[in-house]
Amino acid sequence: GRAVGRQSEFALRMTLGASRARLLTQLLTESFVLAMIGGTVSFVGLLFTLSYLRRTLSWSDMFDLRPVARVVLAAFVATLLCALTFGLAPALQGMRVDLRARLSGSSTVHRNRLRGTLITLQVAIASVLILLAFSAVRGVRSFIASDPGISLNGLVGIQFDLNMFD
Repeated sequence: GRAVGRQSEFALRMTLGASRARLLTQLLTESFVLAMIGGTVSFVGLLFTLSYLRRTLSWSDMFDLRPVARVVLAAFVATLLCALTFGLAPALQGMRVDLRARLSGSSTVHRNRLRGTLITLQVAIASVLILLAFSAVRGVRSFIASDPGISLNGLVGIQFDLNMFD
């Protein structure tokens, strides 16, 4: 990981007077910046996808194809939690450094079980999300191509709110 690979840098900075808290803050800031860049790119991708769907689907006017604030907020919170989870654990691992051994170059970097578990978990979650996305795209394509079984020519749709009777 980033933090483990930078143990020599951390050892040097700590011998020059940097505190562990300062180094931890730097690593968490880097994780949050990377997560926010990823979240922003995803949100822009969402906007482009919705715009594409509005232009290409004939029935898109029947649905409200706008981002829902609750969903965007949930995605933002999930992005922050991922940045904290996948940034804090490796950062704490990278902070555990033997200054003399690391600066002299005699220390070997050992694999940590937590790091391997986090990487495996991240790859598994990403794989599941990719499979779900492909499945959703295939479902939408099959829905668009399917025949509803009734003639939709000359039909008029009406929408009303049942709460107006309360």
